[in-house]
Amino acid sequence: MADYKKKYYSQLVELLRTADVAIEVVDARFIEQTRVPKLERRFGKKVVMVASKSDLVPKGKRIPGVIYVSTRTNEGMRSLLAKAAELAKNNPYRRTKDAKMVVFGVPNVGKSSLINVITKRHVAKIGLQAGTTRGPQWIRVTPELLCCDTAGIVTMGEGEEELALKGAMDAVALKRPVQTALKIIEMASAKIPNPVFEYYGIKTVEDAEDLLGQIARKRGLLGKGGEPQISEISRVIIRDFQKGKIII
Repeated sequence: MADYKKKYYSQLVELLRTADVAIEVVDARFIEQTRVPKLERRFGKKVVMVASKSDLVPKGKRIPGVIYVSTRTNEGMRSLLAKAAELAKNNPYRRTKDAKMVVFGVPNVGKSSLINVITKRHVAKIGLQAGTTRGPQWIRVTPELLCCDTAGIVTMGEGEEELALKGAMDAVALKRPVQTALKIIEMASAKIPNPVFEYYGIKTVEDAEDLLGQIARKRGLLGKGGEPQISEISRVIIRDFQKGKIII
């Protein structure tokens, strides 16, 4: 209990306790980092792991047993609904006509976008900034199925860099955006071709600081005397990474 923000945790636990199906949404790029193992263990058989943003992950690198979905291409939606229907139908403790499906996960993994595609309506609030969903929203998917969108939960004690890298913290709120941007640059340097170089059209650099400066100049983020605004361009890089424009 102490590991999570108490404001949402107890409410989410109660929702999951009464749910027929629990959809855990994770980021397909960072499945391990965006999981909530404590809730997986507690609610076991009713939990279905759904990896959003599947179009950002090659099929050869996908994990068996996880349903990969894309709200852009609709990939995986049929499999997700079929699995939810199967669990709801086979729940021996179900006492109501309406099957209840609760969607949960860390902030900004794509829960609300997923619900909007499932319902084919713009019914769940969407935003890149973590915390767009403030409380549970019940939405009817079919005559027999209700779906609940929930606020994201964040593990207490996680640093801002870790939260930002998995999309659970907005770049604007970061106190040390340069540190996080440098981590993204470090991760990208292991790839050939370098995805940061490719996205921003960079040819060669002397070091990471020079790279930030070049990107800032390309984007026109310059201060007095033409000096690159390193903190601001760092936030731009972080947002582009969170949006999937930089694929690592």
